[in-house]
Amino acid sequence: MFGVFGVLRMVRGVGPRSALAGLALMLGAGPAAAFDHGSYQSADLDALARRRPQLGLGADIPSVQNVRFDVTLVEQADECPTRYLKFAMRKSGIARDAVQSTPITHCIAVKSAKGRQYPVFIQDALTDNLAKEVKPGATLTLYGSLVYFGARGPGIVVNDFSTQPTTSPQPHSGVDLSAATKK
Repeated sequence: MFGVFGVLRMVRGVGPRSALAGLALMLGAGPAAAFDHGSYQSADLDALARRRPQLGLGADIPSVQNVRFDVTLVEQADECPTRYLKFAMRKSGIARDAVQSTPITHCIAVKSAKGRQYPVFIQDALTDNLAKEVKPGATLTLYGSLVYFGARGPGIVVNDFSTQPTTSPQPHSGVDLSAATKK
């Protein structure tokens, strides 16, 4: 192994965040070790939903984007089809092992700031906490991976949520898929 000084020489000239991330990986911390809420960009769900695939068919799959937005919960998690989602996750740049090891079989219904209702995928690890902490009609902040733009709206996977303002999220047990992109 390198020792402390070897590691310091190796990361010299690299930004502080990159150095810390590299050090965490060398120490054995995986993508789920620390959820980076700061990497999620503020977004408008209604604006995301306006983007449609060409000709209105299929879906556009860009590189995965980390988004954060406020919504009102309409319905708790219920099972939904996720086969296309898993395909789109791989195509958007999320690592194969993260796609395979992150159970996603549920969706929630949310209402945007303009009152439009959308289905959103949610990691199975979050469904129990969501049911305990958030009642339908309550406002919450979602931290998600925008995977595709479809004719019925954006394909977003909820990686975490917060019932507090966006400046003080509570940790849950979801996987930070933003940290699991293939290199």
